[in-house]
Amino acid sequence: MKRLSDIVVAVQDYPAKRMAVAAAVDLTVIKAIKAAIEGNIATAILVGDEKSIYACVKQIGLSLAKQDVIHMPASERAAYLVSSGIDSESSNSTSLKQGLAHNLWMTESRS
Repeated sequence: MKRLSDIVVAVQDYPAKRMAVAAAVDLTVIKAIKAAIEGNIATAILVGDEKSIYACVKQIGLSLAKQDVIHMPASERAAYLVSSGIDSESSNSTSLKQGLAHNLWMTESRS
């Protein structure tokens, strides 16, 4: 699979998964998350600087109605939280690394 749309098609018949994204303040990553949410393949836990996350989300028009935001301004700590698996009040999560989301979005936007 080389495109985000390939993943959406491959998993659309399965229940949506919970994904956590560390340092979720990059517009490209937020766009990939939006595509996954709109494709009904995922809900998100966005970990990072809360103000920056809300600014990015607002810029692309992503609703956070069914998503969680965890304020953690230190990128390294956010990455550690996500990589160790979020098992807090935000529920369990399947981890999606920021680089993977970025690469999938870049491939999709170039097609």
